[in-house]
Amino acid sequence: MKQRLLPTVGILLGTAAIGAAQNDAADLRKDLDALRSDYEQRINRLEQRIRELESGSETEGRRSVSTKPAPPAQDPAIAAAREREAGALA
Repeated sequence: MKQRLLPTVGILLGTAAIGAAQNDAADLRKDLDALRSDYEQRINRLEQRIRELESGSETEGRRSVSTKPAPPAQDPAIAAAREREAGALA
């Protein structure tokens, strides 16, 4: 009986491990997509700013460059990715 049960348990454990790995991969993909979206938005704002400066649409006396850093991302997926990254670096 024990010999019959062992392969079945092995198959069940292997299936569970594959499912967990797929969930981890999906979570990582979601985090990556959120980060990519955040950076694309930042790049688009910077490119727009460059176009404005190159076209001379700003007057000499008026500057719209902010000296404070951009606010942190509010997306929970981005925050989770940053926490994992910080933990991996520690």
